Amino acid sequence: MSRAVVVGAGFAGLFAAAALRDRFDELIVLERDPLAADSSPRRGVPQGRQLHNLLGRAQLHAEQLLPGYIGRLKVVGCGVGCVSSDTYVHELGVRMPERDLGLELLSATRPVADHTAQSMLSSDVEFVDHSPVVGLTTSGRNVITGVQISTSNGTQTLSADLIVDASGPASISARWMGERGIEVPVDEHHADQWYLSCADIFEGRRDCSLMARYTDIVVFVRSSFYPEDFSQEKFLFLARYIDETAGDLGLYEP
Repeated sequence: MSRAVVVGAGFAGLFAAAALRDRFDELIVLERDPLAADSSPRRGVPQGRQLHNLLGRAQLHAEQLLPGYIGRLKVVGCGVGCVSSDTYVHELGVRMPERDLGLELLSATRPVADHTAQSMLSSDVEFVDHSPVVGLTTSGRNVITGVQISTSNGTQTLSADLIVDASGPASISARWMGERGIEVPVDEHHADQWYLSCADIFEGRRDCSLMARYTDIVVFVRSSFYPEDFSQEKFLFLARYIDETAGDLGLYEP
């Protein structure tokens, strides 16, 4: 019987599981945090309470991997807006015209976005929480054969035919592989993103010179666009977009 293991139940891990669920007899997603039965925040996603935007391309691929996801997300209460008639965009110091580009912008907190996908996968995927991965197992030829999990009863081994590490920036699987003499083909890209909330700016909690120094695009979103349970009345998103000028900045295009 074939088995795949996905490490991490964040957005990347959930959609990795969606891509694999029809290709293996058994699919297990391991998560170090407790996974709540509802869309409660968890420690591993410290910015989860903030709104996260699902743009057009992401919506397309999410729906391909998990049919019905976008519709379910709208039902549970994500914000839906029209780009760019429902957004105020200032680019390079110029306010862009408001017009309907035929694109939808979906916005939800990470717990809502994650839990929606998790609930749709629960019939095909086994989710195991409180299970931090602490190492890899290998064969005599340095072929990775499984993961080591820290449990209340000590370290346990879970064998797998395929392992997907979706644990994010905290991942140390590359180090584990290097310690075993396994070549690590890592392709890294660097991108900077700056953002502040309205409270940060208008209550003086942050140095707003960041706006002039680091920000290329400022987007003001109408308060009516937000889900009803989002407490911040307005939101200011500052983003430094890395494009063809990235090389001049010493950065790499993502």
